[in-house]
Amino acid sequence: MSKRNFSRREDIDIVRQAKENLTRDPDNNTFNRAELVAEIRRIKPLDVEAISWKEAERIVKDQERTAKTPPNGSLWLPGFDPVPYEPEQLLSDDSGRTVEKDFATAQYVSTQLQRAEENYQKVRIALQRKRAETDAFTTWSADQAIAGRPNNENTFGNCMRETGLWSQQSVTGDDEDDDDGE
Repeated sequence: MSKRNFSRREDIDIVRQAKENLTRDPDNNTFNRAELVAEIRRIKPLDVEAISWKEAERIVKDQERTAKTPPNGSLWLPGFDPVPYEPEQLLSDDSGRTVEKDFATAQYVSTQLQRAEENYQKVRIALQRKRAETDAFTTWSADQAIAGRPNNENTFGNCMRETGLWSQQSVTGDDEDDDDGE
């Protein structure tokens, strides 16, 4: 599989199972989101230990993001507007070590810059891909609507298949981020 490794295969299967138990709106092919969430809760048992670990990881990851820790003063870099200084923001290196920004050495600051550059490239590519998908789909969908095709058939999947943009051949997706940069 890909870099993503589809480590959430169980989640994908649970969503598929939940969708089988729901009814689509025939006019637009949709599910009621609240009903989908409720069905998933019914299917998936609660694992308190896993939730606790996930929450702890979320807290640390959150503290590694800008604007998630209390500011103390501001930074005034030449050529930029001032920004809040967050001395408690966590920075980590690639060996599993973490430090507050106020105590960070060049290694940690450089690692943060490298990650930001890598993330920027992923987000830029994901944005370009989404723009191309949207442009292709909206053009096709408008043409289909003018031709009188029912709205519930003017779907993204039909567009990709009918225009030849979809291929049965899978790719690894190594250039994709799990959240497409969102």
